[in-house]
Amino acid sequence: MPNHSPIRPRRRPPVGLAATLAAALAVAACGHNQKLVLSGGDLERLKKDSSLPVASVVVPFEIDDEMRAWLTQRVNANMPLERRLDLLLANLFNPKDFKIEYESATTSTAKEVFAKRRGNCLAFTSLFIGLARELGVPVFYLDVEDVESFLKEGDLVVVSGHVSAGFGTGKDLRVFDFSPNPERQFRPVRSISDQTAIALFYSNRGAEMLRAGQGKEALKWLQTAVRLDPENARPWINLGVAERRNGNLEQAEAAYRRALVIDAGASSAYQNLATLLRLKGQNKEADALAALAARRGWSLEKIVHDREPSTGRLSDRPALMYALREIRAGAADGLIVARVRDLTTRFGDLVALVEWMTASGTFVASADRELDTSTGTGIATANAILELGTWQRRPGTPRPRADLATGRLRSSDHELGRRLAAMRDRGIPLRAIADALNLARIPNPSGHTHWRPANVQAATREERERGN
Repeated sequence: MPNHSPIRPRRRPPVGLAATLAAALAVAACGHNQKLVLSGGDLERLKKDSSLPVASVVVPFEIDDEMRAWLTQRVNANMPLERRLDLLLANLFNPKDFKIEYESATTSTAKEVFAKRRGNCLAFTSLFIGLARELGVPVFYLDVEDVESFLKEGDLVVVSGHVSAGFGTGKDLRVFDFSPNPERQFRPVRSISDQTAIALFYSNRGAEMLRAGQGKEALKWLQTAVRLDPENARPWINLGVAERRNGNLEQAEAAYRRALVIDAGASSAYQNLATLLRLKGQNKEADALAALAARRGWSLEKIVHDREPSTGRLSDRPALMYALREIRAGAADGLIVARVRDLTTRFGDLVALVEWMTASGTFVASADRELDTSTGTGIATANAILELGTWQRRPGTPRPRADLATGRLRSSDHELGRRLAAMRDRGIPLRAIADALNLARIPNPSGHTHWRPANVQAATREERERGN
């Protein structure tokens, strides 16, 4: 059985019951070219929209004749707006006349809350908005931006937000917050359209159906939610959960990726996507990218996956080319890969990529820590890569090899020694040079495949001795 507790609206003297004056809050305008408040005609057209997965759209803030009669008996619609609001709140939260209880697991319509006297924050907000608008008060929905609820079910996370009501603008904004334990401090809020509120209603109801094991029905409600507001990440996350529960892995992945495009900081979307990638056997991609993003404090804008073509050329990898176009367009600040060798095995391509990233002021980083040009150390490695690339592009440059008998660079490879000495003279650190040599797969003087700073120092010293 759900836990029930008495609900009280947030109040702050000297404002009346349940009204909070939020002068410190900035309210953003409604986005996505939607009307903030839908007219009666708009609502009728929306309810009859045959392109939606449901037969008829439920409008959660609609009221009926019984509710109108109750309202008429208690509030005079000819009073000043502020007085109407105060009387409405006083009657809604009068324990002798209208005792209501908070029930977090139930997203009800205004009619259902009025009949049952229980519901969650979105349900009570819809009741308040429906009644207030009947009194001619232009109230609207608010999204409390720093409050989200996450419910973990197995390896999936279902998400919901916190919704309040608002009246007024700017410093005269009043926020009506209906929750069992309201916070006293102000929080950032933004106005959302009626259509977004309806989408959140469908998203919450779909999530409740998922918890009740009604997977097929949940799909219909969540598909409606994303159609109503395709630019809201929360319904997409819950749709991804529903798709996966119904065995539709590709559709689930597409939904999570869409949520991340909308909100790169949607942690639950990434958590669900990482779980799905592991389920599909893409363990290294999921684990490495999650670890690197967490370590560096980055939010992932988008995840793309490419199969390396037989040619090995970067230009033949469409997902990578798409990612670079997004970075060039300013949609992301850099590129993260699990391993550099997953990006390319051709050093010339790596040189070209690093050169482009450096010139554009963006970065490339690998989760195995071979390269991260967002750091000072990584920038030094990038400079060393560019130096080696310039040298190797010169006509007739031989591939360095080691003399296994002496452990020294062969005489034909002293050009490499001179290049290393020149890099040291320009202040490039030993570690950065060693990392660049390893990425270029140049064998060290001892014949091994891995360079250490000591190897770079020895090769540089040998070249200097030879010059003397």
